[in-house]
Amino acid sequence: MLRDSGDTRAAVVDDCKDLATLNLVNDLRLNVTQIRKFIEDDLTHFTLLILNEKLKGFAISGGFVADEITLMHIFISPDQRKRGLGEKLLTDNLYFWRGKGAKRCLLELRMSNNEAKNFYTKRGFTVDGFRPNYYLTNDFREDAILMSLPL
Repeated sequence: MLRDSGDTRAAVVDDCKDLATLNLVNDLRLNVTQIRKFIEDDLTHFTLLILNEKLKGFAISGGFVADEITLMHIFISPDQRKRGLGEKLLTDNLYFWRGKGAKRCLLELRMSNNEAKNFYTKRGFTVDGFRPNYYLTNDFREDAILMSLPL
């Protein structure tokens, strides 16, 4: 039985169709080949958030080097935001890596992404630095913020 707070589980190849649909509806810029590769790769962990038997989010992390991992993507459907589901998804995804011996999670985000910056800061991530002109947009380049969290 699914709880209102959602359940999380590791993605499997059979989830590709639902992930591709979620990707398409929300313009997440992932393609089916990338999604499948993330799921099949032993060096990544692809966590799904299921609510009322529907896929409502995911987190992808990996790149386990030394004792660090990188959070590559996290997404919650817009209709489910501000309910604590992102925190649950992040916590459950990072729990997997703690069990593998990871001691630190790294991530980067666009300077203009204040919602994400606030989300991560509230969960204990701190700013480690910046990458000037890292993201290319249609009109200009945007800096990246580098953040980390001790696990």
